[in-house]
Amino acid sequence: MTANGSGPAAVATAVEARKIDQLGGLIDPPDDQRSPWARRLRDIIELHVGGLGGPEALSEAKRSLTRRASTITVELERLEAKFAVGRALDSDLDLYQRGANSLRRLLETIGVERIPKDVTDLPRYLAQLKQADQRSKQALEGDDA
Repeated sequence: MTANGSGPAAVATAVEARKIDQLGGLIDPPDDQRSPWARRLRDIIELHVGGLGGPEALSEAKRSLTRRASTITVELERLEAKFAVGRALDSDLDLYQRGANSLRRLLETIGVERIPKDVTDLPRYLAQLKQADQRSKQALEGDDA
């Protein structure tokens, strides 16, 4: 390597640093690609990217925010596991709250929003079934005539 930081070793390092996967730009350290944390991060990135229309629909800025939101999500899950087994510290609750708020802001920024599910109440559902049944009977009676 030369004094200015160029040369074969610097080029190899730069090439490694630019390795980006197809799930939204996650840079994988060579020796950490298969850890449970890294796998979960890739899964979360894939879910978020899919929910936003796929990799081709995302700008580089949204990819970056998606990586950050996914990282926070994985860390929040780790904290939740500590809470579940009673091994959390007092400071973990504060960290969890700040992380959750940061995650919410990131998700709002990249456009993730809650889409309400159509939930039909039982009486309305039964009335719809009855109407459909009556239409079917009328159609059958019309065919018999």
